[in-house]
Amino acid sequence: MPLIEQIVLTGPPWFIPKAWLVLMFVHWVTDYGLQTRWIAENKHRDPRAMMAHCGINGAGVMLITLSVELGLAEMMVHLFIDKAKRHGVRDQTLHALSKGLWALAWWHFFPKG
Repeated sequence: MPLIEQIVLTGPPWFIPKAWLVLMFVHWVTDYGLQTRWIAENKHRDPRAMMAHCGINGAGVMLITLSVELGLAEMMVHLFIDKAKRHGVRDQTLHALSKGLWALAWWHFFPKG
């Protein structure tokens, strides 16, 4: 069993909060730690920079959940949230809520032992 499953996959009710914490850590790493200077400076002007930014975040979710579908969903939702940020939306709150949704979907659809 992969380490991430050993840490997180303990069944309800603890799976979802643990999964949320893992996904929030991954979000912190991908949203800040892996964001290059070019992406940070250009993501709201250059669609390539925004897609790179969202792709990195989607890849993080995909690698942790082992779900291509959740990775693609993260990529699309991240794009909409970051675009909405330009209009005064509190983006980190929405990112945290989306990670809760991914944790719930992960628990619901993840193959259980």
